[in-house]
Amino acid sequence: MALIDQTYFVYDISLPAGNYSDIPGWIARIEPDILRALLGPALSQLVLNYDSVTSEQRIKNIVEGTSFVKDEVTYKWDGLVNTNKKSLIAYYVYTQYLRYNVTTTTTTGERKSKNENSRPADQSMKMWRAHQKYVSEANTLLDYIDVNIDKYPEFVKPETIPGGNLNAFDL
Repeated sequence: MALIDQTYFVYDISLPAGNYSDIPGWIARIEPDILRALLGPALSQLVLNYDSVTSEQRIKNIVEGTSFVKDEVTYKWDGLVNTNKKSLIAYYVYTQYLRYNVTTTTTTGERKSKNENSRPADQSMKMWRAHQKYVSEANTLLDYIDVNIDKYPEFVKPETIPGGNLNAFDL
């Protein structure tokens, strides 16, 4: 079961919801991949198996959030799951959803829908802003783990933020 659900896609990262929404499928496909890339295989599996009752406190801190001190400054890690409905997972899923839903693949090639009484708009800035928020949240998570590295022996530090290079032109 995924950590987040489609209720995280509100406000600046709103996505179409409803009975025919494919957002749960996007979450199920992307969430394990991004957590594995950020945390490594062993730690990501512990996080994906999170249970609010039985998980160790160190895993709860990643999922639910906590405060931490780095360089004598106190920071707040909001967690992967929270009541604010802000999660690095949601921001990353949003960028991928927009990236791959601009066009539709058909048997005759890529097609872009043409709606009556509307025009296509450029989504690159919305996607870029969401991606920047993902990178910021990912950096905060990695800072938290770095400060508490003795609690996370399974952690495999990524060389760079996975999916971290995106500009307003999706290049």
